[in-house]
Amino acid sequence: MKNKYQRLTKEEKKQAKKDYKESNEVNANIYKKLNRLTIISILGIIYAVISFIVDFFLTKIVWDFVIDGVLLIFCLVFIIKSQSLLSEQINKFLINKKK
Repeated sequence: MKNKYQRLTKEEKKQAKKDYKESNEVNANIYKKLNRLTIISILGIIYAVISFIVDFFLTKIVWDFVIDGVLLIFCLVFIIKSQSLLSEQINKFLINKKK
């Protein structure tokens, strides 16, 4: 079942994010922290892919591939979870805003 945030158009989602950030300081901090987690996760994914390539051409040790794979999996989980938490928080904000 889609929630209120998921049913919005692209422009309405941008406006909802902007309203969420500007509503109070707590929401702005949550938004900043979740965006920071997303950026760190993207950097971790890039690092894991580069490490895979370097390990494939230089070391070819299985342990290095396992470590790179674990890093890649955790970064993917963190980026997915941070985006879902952000959409949950914005959805709660939209529901409470209408009341």
